This record gives sequence, C-alpha cells and structure tokens, in this order.
Amino acid sequence: MKLTLFFAGAVALAATPVGAQTSASESQILQRLKRGEPIVVGHRTNSPPLSATGENGPEGYSVDICRAAVARLARQLQRREIEIVYKPVTLEDRLTKVSGGEIDMECGLTTNTTSRARSVNFSPTILVTGTRFVVPASSSVQQARELSGRTVSAGKGSTNVKSARRFAQERNIALQFRETTDTKAAFVEMVNGKADAAALNEISARGWSREDTKYSVRFLDRYLSTEPVAIALPKSDVAFTNAFSAAVSEVLISGEGEKIYERWLGRFGLGLPINQYTREAHRMPIAFSMPDELL
Repeated sequence: MKLTLFFAGAVALAATPVGAQTSASESQILQRLKRGEPIVVGHRTNSPPLSATGENGPEGYSVDICRAAVARLARQLQRREIEIVYKPVTLEDRLTKVSGGEIDMECGLTTNTTSRARSVNFSPTILVTGTRFVVPASSSVQQARELSGRTVSAGKGSTNVKSARRFAQERNIALQFRETTDTKAAFVEMVNGKADAAALNEISARGWSREDTKYSVRFLDRYLSTEPVAIALPKSDVAFTNAFSAAVSEVLISGEGEKIYERWLGRFGLGLPINQYTREAHRMPIAFSMPDELL
C-alpha cells in the first residue's frame, strides 16, 4: 500500500506561523545570532540516515537540511556564517529541550502533529514518511493481521506506537506492546527475538538494517500512517521561527533539499526514490500538523 496523505484531515498552516507576530528586534535568538553567538542545534545520535553521530560528528538528511538552512539564515542576517553548536537529544527530551530553550531547534525525525504543535513550532515539512510493521527476515509473518496475539515493540511516546495501537483497535487485532525508551531499542528488541515485530518509521528501520548484516528485516504489507517530518522550533520566538522557516523553504525550493535527499535516502544512500509527497513538500513548502487521531 502506498503512502496516502490525508490533506483533507491535516491542519494546513502557512510557512509563517499563525500567532502573535514578533519583530526581529524582539527575537532573542536572532539578536543573539546577530551578535555572533552560535546557534544551538539538537540532533539524535542513533537515527541514521536522518540524524545520527558519525565519525565526523552529527550527520544525516535532517542535519544537512538544518545546516543548509542555517547558512541561508546567515545571509538573511548579513553575516558571513553562523557557528553551529550541536547537542544530542533523545526521543523523550527532544521537544522539552526546544520548548525550554536548551536548544534552538531539533533536527531529527519528528512528526509535526497537532498535539506537539501546541508546545513547539515547526518548520515547513522536509520529508513525508510513515510507520510500518517490521519483522525479522526469518519470520513466518507475511501480513499485519497475522500479528494478532503477538508482541510488538515501539518507542514510548512515539507516533509509531500511536499508529500501531490505532491500527490494532480499528481491526480488532490483539497486540501486546513493549514500549522502549528509544526507537532503536525497539528495533533491536525485534531483531533479538524479544518482540515478534516492531512498529517503526520505515526510513529509520532501513537505516539500522544497513548497519549490521545480522539486522536482516522485512516490512509488512502496508503503511500504518502518513507522517510529515519537520524541524521543531521554539514557540516563544515566532520571529525566529519565521526567519528559519523561510530559510528552510529556500533550501527546498532551490533543489538543494532534493540533492541532500539523494545523498542520504536516494540513489547514493538508502536507495529509496523520493515519494511524490516529499517531492511536493519540496516544491511548495508549508508546515502542516497531522491530527493525532490519524496517526
């Protein structure tokens, strides 16, 4: 089953967030950057090929999109460059670090949902992907309905577990869930036999399966969700959100975003052709929040 994007149900937002408008002079982050101070970027350490720690530091599709946008933001602010300081974040603390001011943005694998949009702002969508059930390559399970009575691992609080629970409830499939503190931990539990399947973002699962030959997996027959991935930004600084979202839009519209996609996810990376929804998100950048009930 192909990804189906529920545009009719999504809450569409312009690239410029709606709310009290803050002038650049009132933006604490922009003023700090104008003084030559660094921008603080949160990144995941183990979510390749989107956001991970490599031999030379933070790397991945989301990280490179953020780097490119920071370079364009520097030009907006008439600076030669903006220094980037990276701070690792986890599945559990990524958004609280944004809302609490510890980091200026989170560049990882975060779906823009209506509930999350109440605590943070989001950039235009940089990727449209989805949750799928993943099983070991040796598993006899071929279709999602065959998981009835079996154990499924998923990251606690992730959109993946929400999608899997909704899927099971709608189809009256009895699943036993093992919720882990991290999405990679859910993947590892599945490949090590502690769970019969895992509910994971497809791109992350493909990334982890490339790390080691023992991580040989299969994807079951359908997507459980359609998820707009975006960069989380502080709700307290609308002017910064506007400026950075404009920079992200420039990266996507210029074609630079698609080149970054090819490097990490396309022909030079995972080998996944860019899907039509991600392509459209690049051509016409907007921020849209997916209603939680559709996950």
